[in-house]
Amino acid sequence: MSSPPAPVSLGPTERPTTVRRVFAQPVVYWAAVGVLLLATSGYALTRWAAAGNAHLRIGGDYQLSPIRTVTIWAAQATIFIVCAWLAVWVIRQCLRERRLTFDASLYIAFLLQSLYGPVIDARVVAHYTTAAWYLPTWATYYPTSSRWAQPDAADKIQPVLVDGFAYGTGIFFGLIALYATNWVWRLRRKPITINAGYIAALLVACIIADFLMEVGWISSGAYCYRKAIPALTLFPGHWYQIPLYHSVIIGIFWFGILMVVRQIYHAKGPDATLVLKGINHLPARVRPYVQTLALSGLANLCVLALTVGGWLLIAIPGGALPPDLPPHFR
Repeated sequence: MSSPPAPVSLGPTERPTTVRRVFAQPVVYWAAVGVLLLATSGYALTRWAAAGNAHLRIGGDYQLSPIRTVTIWAAQATIFIVCAWLAVWVIRQCLRERRLTFDASLYIAFLLQSLYGPVIDARVVAHYTTAAWYLPTWATYYPTSSRWAQPDAADKIQPVLVDGFAYGTGIFFGLIALYATNWVWRLRRKPITINAGYIAALLVACIIADFLMEVGWISSGAYCYRKAIPALTLFPGHWYQIPLYHSVIIGIFWFGILMVVRQIYHAKGPDATLVLKGINHLPARVRPYVQTLALSGLANLCVLALTVGGWLLIAIPGGALPPDLPPHFR
């Protein structure tokens, strides 16, 4: 009776080939971007916390009307409920499929966008209400912040729900835009195929979804814009002004691009998304982590692109503070 063959081991030539194949995949580089951006935020948050800023705060008595108080807290409650529902939705997905699903990774990526939210607020001129739970900004603790932050950036605040967990609701508004786009496609009796026309329609739906969201949140008194281009703004010169072009930027870069990636992923697989291209060549045990890091890298790059676009279109034109700006905004 012959003895069983000896197990095959990777020799000195095979192992480097395998490593090279892994690191040649685009998803690895996107994951590296995610790691770099998260590490940069971790550096800023460490400095911020060491300076004694990690304390939840709420503003003083601004003599808000009962209706305004209710709308501000209703906005926060709505964001919390939506984020909790999304968490349950993705957790049930993961339990059903016994793995970290794409939607779960995408939801995590949306939440991680909040780390770079202060960067937007340090460049794009917006005010948040101090009549809600908030933290001091950590934008000025990022490297080289003195070169790009507004002079009053250190006085900015980061509301926990209105500007923190609110980033997680991006997938919620994106799904609404997605279902609306698919509904229109079915009315036209056209098959849903991922082509240029469908992607353009989805992005337009995301822009509309963001506009409706902005109307609701600004009307609630949760935040406002103090600078805007009057010809492209609803109610210019008032604290509740709504820059229409900002909905274009936000709708595309906050959740539009990520929803396009989601649709391509579910329709054609990860390799067609570019950001996850090559993930099936990685060991199965690391794919969920690499997937999450890659999507986080893309999501936070979108936030930084949003910052640049918002700054060019809002800050450069200038403009004075609206004369009716309530005192609870900062």
